[in-house]
Amino acid sequence: MSKKGTNYEYKVMNIFENNGYAALRSLGSGGGTKKGRPDVLVGNCRNIFGFEVKQRRGDVCYINKSQVDKLNDFCYRFGASPYIIVKFGRMPFYVFDENSMIICEKSYKISVEDIGRGIELNNFISGV
Repeated sequence: MSKKGTNYEYKVMNIFENNGYAALRSLGSGGGTKKGRPDVLVGNCRNIFGFEVKQRRGDVCYINKSQVDKLNDFCYRFGASPYIIVKFGRMPFYVFDENSMIICEKSYKISVEDIGRGIELNNFISGV
């Protein structure tokens, strides 16, 4: 994971912590292990969420289906709800579930044009 990617994970944690959630960043998440772990795990007395956090300078983000499957598996076993958080450039963070992403052959696709399929992070937090 690049230092920049790690910084975005910490930003997501801070947003949740500022809204009353406890948050943990998972070391060894992503491609560094065969075990699927979310980048960030957050919870409060009502909700637990596992997030993969992606940041892109361009207009498209592809997420490997196996990474989403591993996230889903971990979250199922942990009792958390799995989500993908994407940030394009200077745009805010957006939250997507598996059903709100475009399905491609070996990956899921989220693009700037499809950002309306997701929920802006602050709206996501205020809606749960």
